[in-house]
Amino acid sequence: MTVSKQKVIGIDTESRVARTSLDKAYDVLATIQIATDNEVFIFDALALKKKKAPKGIMENFFKNKTAIVVGHTLSADLNGDVTGLLGFDGQVECQRIDIYPISF
Repeated sequence: MTVSKQKVIGIDTESRVARTSLDKAYDVLATIQIATDNEVFIFDALALKKKKAPKGIMENFFKNKTAIVVGHTLSADLNGDVTGLLGFDGQVECQRIDIYPISF
């Protein structure tokens, strides 16, 4: 089953952080991890950006108001990171469950 047909997915991103103030590649999206109930996908965001990720690769999922995305600090991951890379920045309509504010 494709990710875009899942009702719930987990998502996380990792960025390449600058090592010095002279490094121009500060806080660049490096990897995207997406998990469904039975599969995990890890994408090299830098390679996707160079090869121009296919438009609409997950657009149906992120525009689906009944779909649920679970993750940590989702606003940072979705606002500009993943959606910008995939070519539909600012159009995320899926439901979000952010585990960031949960404390034990």
